[in-house]
Amino acid sequence: MELLNILIKTKRVDIMNNSYIKILDKLSFTILDLKKSIDNTPQIINEDQKIHILLDDLLDKLDYTTNLIKYFNQTAIVGILKELPNGRYGIDNYEITCNTPLEVYSDEYDDWFLGRIEYSNRYYFCCDELNNPLLFSGMKVKIRI
Repeated sequence: MELLNILIKTKRVDIMNNSYIKILDKLSFTILDLKKSIDNTPQIINEDQKIHILLDDLLDKLDYTTNLIKYFNQTAIVGILKELPNGRYGIDNYEITCNTPLEVYSDEYDDWFLGRIEYSNRYYFCCDELNNPLLFSGMKVKIRI
């Protein structure tokens, strides 16, 4: 009955297109291959060191991208945020705490924004694009499980 209650109050969003999973596999293999090649390439002159730094930055961005793809591949639950009796926030039976990834829907932009929950005297949504708004009951949010 509890699971049925959760499904009625929240909306589960479909998993992403399978083509992106295939791309994720290719990216993961490419990252490992590039790391191995970069680590085995000697840095003899100053330019080599600069190129090495550039390639390390590229690998960091690729790692970040693969982590986001994995995140977006998780089951999404869309619901209305509510303050719980303990002062934290949650969606039905899912309590969210500091550092929890969260997506907030903005009516103004008609779009979802990814960020995380943080606390500094009050809970807020850490997202530079939305100027870190405070959380409040009634926000349309999405969590991934």
